[in-house]
Amino acid sequence: MRNIQKLIVFTLLTFVFSCSNDDITNEINNTNENSTLLQKNANNAGNNNQASNNYSTPIYSQNELIIQYKPNTSQNTKAYLRQLYQVSAFEICKHCPDQTLERWTFYGGNIGIEPRHAVIDEGAEEDEDLPKGEGILNVDYNFNFGIENYHSKVEYPTSPQYQSFIKTNNSGLTIAVIDTGLDASLPVFSGQFLYNAGPDADGGMLSGWNFVNNHHNTYDDNDGKHGSVIIHQITGKLTSLGVDHQIMPIKSFNAIGRSDYFTSLCAMNLALQHADIITTSFGWDEDGGIGDLENSIYSNLIATHNDVIVIASAGNNYQDNDENMHFPSNFPLPNIIATAAANEDTDNIAWFSNYGNEKVDFFAPGYLTFLGYDMYGTSFAAPVVATKIAVIMDDPMTPSSTIDQIIFALVDEGYNCDSFTNSKPVKYDRLIKFPDHSSEETAGEGGSY
Repeated sequence: MRNIQKLIVFTLLTFVFSCSNDDITNEINNTNENSTLLQKNANNAGNNNQASNNYSTPIYSQNELIIQYKPNTSQNTKAYLRQLYQVSAFEICKHCPDQTLERWTFYGGNIGIEPRHAVIDEGAEEDEDLPKGEGILNVDYNFNFGIENYHSKVEYPTSPQYQSFIKTNNSGLTIAVIDTGLDASLPVFSGQFLYNAGPDADGGMLSGWNFVNNHHNTYDDNDGKHGSVIIHQITGKLTSLGVDHQIMPIKSFNAIGRSDYFTSLCAMNLALQHADIITTSFGWDEDGGIGDLENSIYSNLIATHNDVIVIASAGNNYQDNDENMHFPSNFPLPNIIATAAANEDTDNIAWFSNYGNEKVDFFAPGYLTFLGYDMYGTSFAAPVVATKIAVIMDDPMTPSSTIDQIIFALVDEGYNCDSFTNSKPVKYDRLIKFPDHSSEETAGEGGSY
């Protein structure tokens, strides 16, 4: 009887739900037509070798939902729920050991994605028809978004080969980089620095995983080598400092820097299983009332692994993240550290950078040169903080067993931001730099880093 009631409600909601498919389609079309200010500034720059991929506005799928099952939900219960909610196809999150995440796809019919979401969300409460403790824990919309930064097109002969860079044995810290992958053939890379999947090498995984093409090779086919740049920022500095580590490259963005929520969620789930530190140089903005991004499967997943530190870029829309939410940097979790970008002189906020007195934690340099190409964005500020945290965790003289201790060390060793614009602050009023910056380059007084 309960199942019949759900199906009746499923149909009725098609007529009474306030936002129709046409409304959502028009909203998506308007989103595509209206360029952000960052994109307009990039177009006005007149540099044909620059590409601006500021796609932080989520573009919602009209036929997909993301499901998180309760722990220990049986395969029979999952099959029952898919049939109950008329799922046309489903995809399991690869390399997720608990197998609780799925992408549900719906084909045909007259029921829009919002009514489907509403009915499934309501049914996620304890269901008398299901075995105790089984069922749906949470449901999210799926959406498309992209990496957000200014990056040059790196024109350099490359190769997808990477196996020789895998460490024989893992030791020290594991740092996962969720991005466009790794091009290990670039001349900045040498030696063995990649995570060895070893006994975790299920499904052919050797080091990280390519969630775009579903195989072990995480080759960075992005023309700006976005992920490779970030990996080099981290491993290059840590290697020079003698910090024992390995990098786990996880490819969740395609050649043009696009991904979707489900792919990113699966990538994050894999990283959380293996890493001590995760770098996320991407993000998406608040959705204007569609769904609850702050209390989502993504945030719940990171909260469950509260011993893993996630460094998130704050975004490039020069907006106040206290007022305009940007995720994952805005998730209200203590193990997420949000990073804004400082300008080239590191004496003020970069013109493009988001900020926030409560929702953004630190500044870090947002400009760099890679193989002769100039690049900038909060994407490149986040790896600086990740590197500094690795140095802190590696130092036996610095307490770092808790998030609070790591934050304390960052504040203690960071630079004061006395010269920065007061109207665009960050929570801890500190600039984090790489260790090789001299004292003459500081933004203010204080700091030993």
